[in-house]
Amino acid sequence: MNRRKFFSAKIRCLNRETKTLFDRYYSLDLSTLNEPERSHVEQVADRKINASEFLQIRPYLTKSELPPDVTCEDFDSFKSIAVVGYLEDEEGNALDEIGLVQILTGEEHPILLSNVVSVLRLGPTGMRRKEQWTVESANALAHFFQLVEVIGNSEWIRCDLSILSSASVGTPSWINSFQCPNLGQTYSILLPIRQLYASDEAFNRSCNTYMRHVGDDRKLGWIKERKKIFNSYLDSIPGPFSISGLKVQELLNLVMYGAGLAHYSETPEHVRQDFKRVMTENPREKVVFAFVMSCREIYSHANCIYHVFRQDYEHWMQTEGIASPDLIYLVGLFRSHEDRPRGSGPPPKEPNTTVQVRHAFYDS
Repeated sequence: MNRRKFFSAKIRCLNRETKTLFDRYYSLDLSTLNEPERSHVEQVADRKINASEFLQIRPYLTKSELPPDVTCEDFDSFKSIAVVGYLEDEEGNALDEIGLVQILTGEEHPILLSNVVSVLRLGPTGMRRKEQWTVESANALAHFFQLVEVIGNSEWIRCDLSILSSASVGTPSWINSFQCPNLGQTYSILLPIRQLYASDEAFNRSCNTYMRHVGDDRKLGWIKERKKIFNSYLDSIPGPFSISGLKVQELLNLVMYGAGLAHYSETPEHVRQDFKRVMTENPREKVVFAFVMSCREIYSHANCIYHVFRQDYEHWMQTEGIASPDLIYLVGLFRSHEDRPRGSGPPPKEPNTTVQVRHAFYDS
């Protein structure tokens, strides 16, 4: 008898009518597939998979309301496919987080604190207090947009960040491997990150500006909560491990100033000594990992609200006749001339470096 591989998955489901949860089972005898199909399924199912990955392989699987009736004599190996963040209804239709809450609450447009798509689905909304909108209001949002875009387009955000350590009982941990952005990549985002949370408070200023003018109470409430979560994060212990008991903002400031990344000559000696103490109390890799992870969390919070702000900001600029920003468009300021053959004529027109015309800010 040929020995075969057997794959299975248990999927949580929700009955739309009764609003009750139940399990559905999917299974697959890999020997029933041709070689390209088998390779594809094994490659996808080799780890935890998300909803879109499960939907790729679901056509190959057999659906049942009962666990598969197989024994160890039938197959030489069994694998349970771990599917994360995926649900179905009683008909087998895929449900995302928003769809699940729609069924449970009966709301057409539920707002989920952790899900920006649930807010964007509301679409652009009108303004309140239009008469109070000024150029500075526009600048507060445009400056925030620039910071998020600079970080989001950087090499730093795409660099690997990982740490692997091991320890035996009664012995200190040993760092087996460590990956992080290099110094140049890190320098490229230090100022934008610092402007989001430190004295510039670009995150909070943009929130306050948006909350003053957004015309939808659901969006207003969502941004209030996102702002509260952001500020609570700055006052929390960074994950996944503590660095000498420092909170996020304390760690960021200590590394930036104590290590001499910023304002070295203006940094008090006791800050540099505190940094040296922290470096003796913790492995270098853990300090750097916590620092970079904290910076990325700050960016993640900013990027979340960015999309909501920008959707309404563009709508207001197009429909409300409000003042545009006049701050310097930094990408335009530091843009090179396009490559052209030598002697091919005069240089192209200089890019506009001041955001004076609506939507000039978004020109690439």
